[in-house]
Amino acid sequence: YGVWNSSDVTCTKRGDGGEGLEFVFKDPNGGGVAQVGRSIRDYDEYVLRSIRVTTPSDHTFLGRFLPMDVQLWHEPLLQRELAVLREKRAGIRARLAPLLRKVSLWEQGVADTLHMEETNNSFPSARIERDWLRSAE
Repeated sequence: YGVWNSSDVTCTKRGDGGEGLEFVFKDPNGGGVAQVGRSIRDYDEYVLRSIRVTTPSDHTFLGRFLPMDVQLWHEPLLQRELAVLREKRAGIRARLAPLLRKVSLWEQGVADTLHMEETNNSFPSARIERDWLRSAE
């Protein structure tokens, strides 16, 4: 894990009825990544999401409760990657929105033009064509 600053986390009292604090990382990348596996090619990655400090400890060590314990809460890296993809998708959609509006207006213009051809099939009329021919002579 890298170095953390107080601006990287929010600190709250535990909301689950226990005594202590919870530090939650603001960044989608969390507080760092832990790799767990049997070999360099076979491992899973987990993102550190929060740190819980509880008093007294929630768990025992060598059969005894201690004055305090620290719990590191992780989630699979896949969740972080999905969050990053969701952010990128939202950015792309925002950039495409003006283009999609233009396409919609263009489609409406095409539909209006097609509708105009259906309703105005007498243009030019035979009378207008004779007038044009006369004016050309």
